[in-house]
Amino acid sequence: MWYTVWRQDRRDHPEFAAAAGGYVVGMGVSVAVILASAFLPATPRLVVWAGLGVAWIVGIVLVARSSRVGLGLTPTDSLVERFALFTIIVLGEVILGVVAGLSAAGLSVAGRDAKTIVTGMLALWMGFGFWWIYFDLVGRRLPRADGGALSNWVMSHLPVTGSITAAGAGMVSLIGHAHDATAPAGTSWLLAGAVATGLVALVLTEQALVDAERLFLVFHPLGLALSAGAAAALLVGWLRPAPWLLALLLVAVLSAVWFFAVSRFLRADAWGQP
Repeated sequence: MWYTVWRQDRRDHPEFAAAAGGYVVGMGVSVAVILASAFLPATPRLVVWAGLGVAWIVGIVLVARSSRVGLGLTPTDSLVERFALFTIIVLGEVILGVVAGLSAAGLSVAGRDAKTIVTGMLALWMGFGFWWIYFDLVGRRLPRADGGALSNWVMSHLPVTGSITAAGAGMVSLIGHAHDATAPAGTSWLLAGAVATGLVALVLTEQALVDAERLFLVFHPLGLALSAGAAAALLVGWLRPAPWLLALLLVAVLSAVWFFAVSRFLRADAWGQP
């Protein structure tokens, strides 16, 4: 597919031919590496996959900053909508994690009580928190056209969506341990780390927006609020409270960030503006 794009660019858009050619080479190397990894044991194979992922991230950032045409992307409403739709799809992992956790807990008599259900509902509320913060802060807003800002906007979606996926995975264990006095260390750090990572990544996302300059008085303090929320989430993970309280405190962190954002938009009379 990329070879076809490269051939078309050579004929119709020579300014993009070099960037498309780089993707052809990268895809070819990736195919060879993934094929070779099939013959490796599980752990080395995972290391190879991780290394390939990091190489792509670094390569995309370098191309965006050094190439004359950047990533070959133009900030449009369609581009923003595609990333928003992908984020919505990933948010389904949160619902799946809650359903899987409640289904597994429901196999036992103890798993059908109010504490387990409340823990599951609070976990689901965390998903709503991710949803509201993303779409009310950065969703439907165009990134700036310069290569550095555009690459930051694109690449920041990787930790944002990755953190949502991680939170969905952690909810299965959270609900399964609903009756424990303290949340398991791994579960606590996974959920808290997911919230913290998502909030920090959104700092990069919102700083790359056109509105970050137009609405500086709104987005500058939002970056500070997102960073403070990330720190608070890590503190909650370190404290390791009971599973229901862990979920409630993380919901409180997400809610506090969202309410702060809403107040800044309302103060600037910019609430609801795309």
